[in-house]
Amino acid sequence: MSINRASIYLAALALALAMAFFNSPETRLSADAYWAVNATGGGRVWGTLFMVTGLMLTIFSIKSLPHLRTSFIIASVPYFLLCGAFIASAAKFDTANLTAPVVYAWIAIVHLRMARTTRNMYLGLWPPRSKGNEQTVV
Repeated sequence: MSINRASIYLAALALALAMAFFNSPETRLSADAYWAVNATGGGRVWGTLFMVTGLMLTIFSIKSLPHLRTSFIIASVPYFLLCGAFIASAAKFDTANLTAPVVYAWIAIVHLRMARTTRNMYLGLWPPRSKGNEQTVV
């Protein structure tokens, strides 16, 4: 899979999350797990954050490989923030689950790994060459 296709998939994920936050009525975000999300602005703020993230990834995946690395790093931030929001909710309420922070932290780490891969591609270090499999040209 190419780096551009992967970045489009991650952009689609961010845009889908944005639409989910925008289209969620207050009653849907009223569970204990969403306490910190609501305390930090609710669905509109988080939807806007993920909308900007998705658009940024879309634009830079088409336009510029060096900027794509930076956009992957920036795109990891909303997922880490959402992870923190769910952890804060779980710390406050016994009924809030701990599966969402695991998933959002994993998605943020995927973004950081994509940033590293993009850097290596830009520097000509990707794909990695395995030792011992070099062929000698005579």
